[in-house]
Amino acid sequence: MGNRLSVALCVLVLGLAGCTQAPPPDPDVLRFSAIPDQPTRQVIQQHEALMNRLCATIRRSCRWVAAESYESLVERLGRGEVDVAYFGGVTFAQAHVRHGAVPLAMRDIDFRFTSVIVVRKDAQAHDLDGLKQVRFSFGNRSSTSGHLMARQRLLDQGVIPERYFASVAFTTDHDATLRAVASRDADAGCVNASVFYRRVAAGDPAAALLRVVWQTPPFTDYVWAGRRELSASLRQELIDAFLDLDTSTDTDRSALRAEGATGFVPAYASDFDEVRAVLRSQGLL
Repeated sequence: MGNRLSVALCVLVLGLAGCTQAPPPDPDVLRFSAIPDQPTRQVIQQHEALMNRLCATIRRSCRWVAAESYESLVERLGRGEVDVAYFGGVTFAQAHVRHGAVPLAMRDIDFRFTSVIVVRKDAQAHDLDGLKQVRFSFGNRSSTSGHLMARQRLLDQGVIPERYFASVAFTTDHDATLRAVASRDADAGCVNASVFYRRVAAGDPAAALLRVVWQTPPFTDYVWAGRRELSASLRQELIDAFLDLDTSTDTDRSALRAEGATGFVPAYASDFDEVRAVLRSQGLL
């Protein structure tokens, strides 16, 4: 009886061992991408130097993969076609819940991010009260700063967009919203605050015609995340490479300046609890 039991236990152990699959190897070339919250050229200009710096630090080859839309980036990471992605709060929450995306690092500015509502400089409005019954435009429907959290901050002020404004439209990205207001296709629009001020500083013709009438209270936005199949050791290498960036060297300073940051901090899924709650309240998660 004892021998038979021993044989049975051995068969069970061997069976379990045979069912345990080794984790997939990390890719030879890391594929980076980002939400298309700006035109493609600006997206690459913002992130390419950072990607190259990170990959030099961890001694791996990398390449950039353009995302066709906010939604496609979430799904491409889920299918394993993108390894490391720059998400907004909304798309990260979706990628985390649907595909187990793992947060890596955030810019030092991302815990207190804001959106702005802009109008033409010759508009009469100077505050939210002046925007009643104007033609209003959000950015992309999946944008955290261009739509979802900006909408929530308006709701916090008692402003229900579809009732307060004469009409509500959506654009593809922040720059498209700026152009819509500048060309009078919309009377007011909501955009990422850092994008707007960056465009003003760069002398962008559309931004030069606009001014801010309201800035939202802050919220958490933007995070670099990796797909869950990346090994824990590789994810930690990436996190360390993000955190080691500082402004003491020309290379790091250039990459951080393009990102609009002075450094990175560790990121956690709990940082986006409010975004997830807002998404669930609107049936979007």
